[in-house]
Amino acid sequence: MPSKKGKRGKIELSEKEARFIGVLIIVLFVACVVLASYIFMLHSNIERYSSLVQELEAKVEELSTQASLVTFYSSPVIPYPKPETDISTKVNISPIELNTETSTETKIQVVEEAKFDFEKYFKGSTDFIKEGERFIVITDSTDTVFRLIVDTNLPYFLTKNSTGFSLALIGRGGINPITKIPDDMNIKFYDNWYAIQLLAHPSSEAVKSYVKYLRSKGYPAIDYVFRFAQKNTTLHALVLGVFTDLKSAEDFSKKLDEKFLTNYLGEGVKRRFIRRIK
Repeated sequence: MPSKKGKRGKIELSEKEARFIGVLIIVLFVACVVLASYIFMLHSNIERYSSLVQELEAKVEELSTQASLVTFYSSPVIPYPKPETDISTKVNISPIELNTETSTETKIQVVEEAKFDFEKYFKGSTDFIKEGERFIVITDSTDTVFRLIVDTNLPYFLTKNSTGFSLALIGRGGINPITKIPDDMNIKFYDNWYAIQLLAHPSSEAVKSYVKYLRSKGYPAIDYVFRFAQKNTTLHALVLGVFTDLKSAEDFSKKLDEKFLTNYLGEGVKRRFIRRIK
């Protein structure tokens, strides 16, 4: 039945026309909801793939600096060329002669007697190191590590290893960390640092949150800030550990709880690789 105009010029719809318009409105509403949901999902996927592309580009840059490479399918860990000689060096500092038997022994005894709270100093480690910052790595006992942390007052990154501790002292602001080692200490240090890269991200806040959470779970995580030359941008790599040789880093990588890390960080963890901090 056709619509009619009322006495005051209003359009009156028949019951069939009203139902048709009602159904049309519902269909349009549902279509809008579906379209909005699709746009949201598309935007999320674009962001996810963009992050993945940046991570892969970071890997490509890292690979381009190496003298020899292996194919990706042979191993999830990318080996770096092993140095032909021992690149470790040793600080030879003669102890200062004193007129009496002095405070050197007393100072060492105080350090030995103090309780070394690993968890406290582990979680208190700096949460980042920037590409180009000077550093040294020491692998030693509790007493040496504790004293270096306290006496040098430098930013540091502390981890455990199979025989003791690994400590990276970082010379922020152009400081040479070697100059901060107490004169009476004769220690061996390394200037090479290997770590396992789990991912790279443009957001410092995102990686900082990853570092905090992983450390709470006992993982030696730190943010390695580096320049990605191909894109002329800065990226933040989430890396694990302080290792002075490739084998130690590779062994650590193989023992990681991949299921836990994948659930937290995504499938990209399976493509982790060894990189050198420089």
